[in-house]
Amino acid sequence: LPGALYLTDLGYFALARFQALAEHTAYFLSRFDTQTALFEAATGERLDLLLWLRTHPESQFEQEVLIGSQARLRCRLVVVRVPQEVADQRRRRAYATARTKGRTPSARHLELMNWSLFVTNVPTTMLTLRQVVLFYAVRWQIELLFKLCKSECALERVAGRRRERVLSELYAKLIGVVVMQFLLAPYRDQEREASAVKVVRIIQHSPFGHFFSPAIN
Repeated sequence: LPGALYLTDLGYFALARFQALAEHTAYFLSRFDTQTALFEAATGERLDLLLWLRTHPESQFEQEVLIGSQARLRCRLVVVRVPQEVADQRRRRAYATARTKGRTPSARHLELMNWSLFVTNVPTTMLTLRQVVLFYAVRWQIELLFKLCKSECALERVAGRRRERVLSELYAKLIGVVVMQFLLAPYRDQEREASAVKVVRIIQHSPFGHFFSPAIN
């Protein structure tokens, strides 16, 4: 849709798709695939990503770039240096993943874990660097909400057969999900955040719990 913002992870990183979104006046925000060719927007000169990052001591910065050898898609590259403990955790996961495949991660790959890299075609007048980072974090919350709906709220199971009954049940479940998120909102970003799964299970034992119970026949 024109004007829509599409949040994607590396599994959906596709230059052709980003190009199509830009051509339809839509926007994308994604993690950057570090294997993708990177060029200076002003000169067209190819950049060595790791060497380029080393020249920037800032903890957060951005630059307009071109990505893709063929596409040369113009976008913003947003760079955030992560805390040392985060980088170390990433490297531990990288080593563990590589071991399962009988490989060893490259020194380049390990060093790049010092940064989080994002690409977007949203102009700075609409989305600041800080907002880019916050918006991408929202993507994971959306993923968790979808997972919660599928695994705990039994959206795929209904007792009715008639269209009206099926829609009534589905809408009741969706309303319940919205109410649950509303009730959880004050407890976000606290030292001990309330578990959405536990809240759903409490609702399932309430007088209206049958709407969310996966045991519907």
